[in-house]
Amino acid sequence: MQTKQIKPSTLEIIKEITRVIKYKFKDIPKYNGDFEEWFHSIQEIELTLKNHLPTIIADYLPLRKDVWKLAVKEMYGKMPFSKEYVLKNYRKITDEIPYLFYPSKRPERLIILFTGYINYESYNRFSWYFDETEKWDSDTAYLFLGDQSLHWYVGTQSNPQMNIYKKIIMNTLDTLNLSPDKAYSIGASMGGYAAILFATICGLKGAISVHPQLCRKSSERYHLDNWKRKFSECGSNFIDLEDIILKYPYTPSIYLEVGRHPADEAGLEEFIKSINSKNSLFILKRIDTPQHETKNPSKNFIEDTIKFFETQ
Repeated sequence: MQTKQIKPSTLEIIKEITRVIKYKFKDIPKYNGDFEEWFHSIQEIELTLKNHLPTIIADYLPLRKDVWKLAVKEMYGKMPFSKEYVLKNYRKITDEIPYLFYPSKRPERLIILFTGYINYESYNRFSWYFDETEKWDSDTAYLFLGDQSLHWYVGTQSNPQMNIYKKIIMNTLDTLNLSPDKAYSIGASMGGYAAILFATICGLKGAISVHPQLCRKSSERYHLDNWKRKFSECGSNFIDLEDIILKYPYTPSIYLEVGRHPADEAGLEEFIKSINSKNSLFILKRIDTPQHETKNPSKNFIEDTIKFFETQ
């Protein structure tokens, strides 16, 4: 009777492959932070590498990039950014809401990044702030929130969710032993709405918001049926940001960037008036673009703006 071979685990495959690379392919360039460059050197020796491996391991070549990234971690103690790896190791869930959290050993601030209008699990700029060493020695912790239901982080009439997101934020601050005035929110489009909303209701120090939906009527100006339907499903949970500013006694420092798309301009004058009635820092930047899509804010801009907010 033929003996059935036991399928090796991913870890066993990685350990055997990295062992062979270390002893048989010593000229392979070390990983220097550029995974694509390192991966290219691996591709050049992959066929030869296969000949040095046990058949049960060799049969798994070529490996997926995410598996080769695990090999980098095994060989060099650094984990190149991998969405698959991050979701497995840094994903948390509160009341059925998934999110990501990058910790800090010596936290002085929390940066909260809200994802825009995306109906699958991905997080705003989470590749930027991943620590390849996973030592998390930075003085900044990061919380990544997304709303795959596309209800502007407030939920629907039958399933309100604003307080769940608020709880996630406040619990994260408690975990870090930080007060709300040590936290900053960032987002664009739907995430931009959330950045101002939660900075206000949670008492955060500041918000960076790009092309947000400032009010309900902005949905009508997108001329997209899906947007209108999702806004409608929010019901009374969606509150115009001018009303949020007027309702709460505390107003965070706000950087607001707005283009020339009619939907982005909707409610801008009313929002400015509400801010003008408060004693707070408000920076408005108008962008000469008719497009709603944007790559802003950049990483450097986020860091510089938060440094400025911290001086206020």
